Amino acid sequence: MSPRAPNTTTIVETTIAPVTPATDTPDVAILYHHLVRITRSLRSGGQGVLSAGVASALWTIINHGPLRLSELADRESVTMPTMSRIVASLEQQGFVERAPDPDDGRARLLVATVAGTEHINHARSTKAQILGTAMERLDPQTRSHLTEGVVALAAALTDTAPTDTAPTDTALSHTKRSGDELADTPESSVPPR
Repeated sequence: MSPRAPNTTTIVETTIAPVTPATDTPDVAILYHHLVRITRSLRSGGQGVLSAGVASALWTIINHGPLRLSELADRESVTMPTMSRIVASLEQQGFVERAPDPDDGRARLLVATVAGTEHINHARSTKAQILGTAMERLDPQTRSHLTEGVVALAAALTDTAPTDTAPTDTALSHTKRSGDELADTPESSVPPR
């Protein structure tokens, strides 16, 4: 018989992210899960030929443009090479064009075309119909609380104060980061360029 090796235990140190009262609740996980479901449901309503990131960039150009490429990359929180690829895609589809910068003859500004504006308006209208149909199933008090809560959550996520928590017939206030959410302005306020 061979002698047995002594029992040894290896201790492995691991570091676990700190738990805070705000993150140590099932509510946070449940909320996250349902926000993902909502986003997927709205996305399935049709984005047309644009991915969420590309649509977000186009939305930003429409609502904050004309913009330089670097400004757009900053607003969308992406690198310049990533934004260059996104803009190339938008240009290829005829949704964006470059115009001379009146303040700097060497620079170019990104401007949405009529086709780009129409595409975003159509996508927003489709998503508004999907969201509106779902919200019609809720009682008025729940709709009001939901709108206020989503506006407050969006403000907390983007470090901005909510400017309007009252629901309106023409628009819903919310964050625009993923590009496939509804715009925070009524459709009629986005003129074609």
